[in-house]
Amino acid sequence: MRRLLVVAVTVLAACEAPPQELQAKGGEQIYAKLCSSCHAPDGRSLATLAPPLAGHAVRMLEAGGRSHLIRIVLNGMAGPIEVKGRKYDAVMTPLRYLKDEQVADVLNFVLTSWGNGGLLPEGHKPFTPDEVQKARVPVSSPKEIAAERPRL
Repeated sequence: MRRLLVVAVTVLAACEAPPQELQAKGGEQIYAKLCSSCHAPDGRSLATLAPPLAGHAVRMLEAGGRSHLIRIVLNGMAGPIEVKGRKYDAVMTPLRYLKDEQVADVLNFVLTSWGNGGLLPEGHKPFTPDEVQKARVPVSSPKEIAAERPRL
């Protein structure tokens, strides 16, 4: 029994720490680590790299539904798309490796930041890990997600 315990402790000690993005707690940290380099720290976008989330994420929620927003984070998106008259043709990397709680946290952060919270429909409920888990299937390509995107 003691030998088994020593082996178990040795194996656990040899395991690598999870990648930094998996260690991030809370939507703000996840956004800062994974999203802000393209969507900007203030959600207003960086030139033509990625569409703004400030003032636009709620429109996506209303037009495409909760599942669509989750599927964007999980599966990524590949343009071309147009937002507020500006064209974007970059690829958003799928973030399927994030835990369900992390996806829910980052979506809740985006939808309540930069003035988005005041635009949310009455009765809006925060995203939950269970909701994210259910949206993981089917897996889609970033181009398929862009094709599902409602015209805004």
